[in-house]
Amino acid sequence: MTKASEAYRGREGMKGLRSSTAIRWDADLAWPPSQGDEDEDYVPAGSFAEAWERSFTLAAPSLEAWLEAWLDQPDSEELQRIADAEAVKIRQASLDLQIARLAAKTPQERAALGLSENWEEELRQAWR
Repeated sequence: MTKASEAYRGREGMKGLRSSTAIRWDADLAWPPSQGDEDEDYVPAGSFAEAWERSFTLAAPSLEAWLEAWLDQPDSEELQRIADAEAVKIRQASLDLQIARLAAKTPQERAALGLSENWEEELRQAWR
């Protein structure tokens, strides 16, 4: 049997075969080992394993810390209250902007739009 065919039989057949075409079949991913590589945990530079490790970030120093942070987050009811408060602020800002635009017009321009002399109070009432 040739060394190349022994490589397909598994790790034992790989021990004597250390060329750039050899593949470590016992690894999670196949990659060509370097010449004379005897380290079981060897990961070549620029390998998929390094890229995999770089794709993760530490979310918390421990599971306990992560769970505490997760439990400290607002629940759905609190999130809804926050969203509702933001919606009220946005609606008020929109009303204020509309009033400012109309206030910049002359009384004749506002009358041409069909607005009465109490247009600001009427507009605020309509938006409630």
